[in-house]
Amino acid sequence: MANAPIHSARVVEARARLSAFAERLGLENLAADYRRGRDPTGSLNQLLKLQALNRRLGIQRSKSE
Repeated sequence: MANAPIHSARVVEARARLSAFAERLGLENLAADYRRGRDPTGSLNQLLKLQALNRRLGIQRSKSE
């Protein structure tokens, strides 16, 4: 029971906002890698892992942004 997810509207919205923020950072890192001519594989893998985690946890994107 201690690990059961909390599904209140405020918590769900906070999770969605945090997820959207982290995804934006990942996309910015990916774009920076391309601009600077670096290998974007690490940034891309992190972004894909974040999206997979969001799907697994059932986190949907925030509608307010």
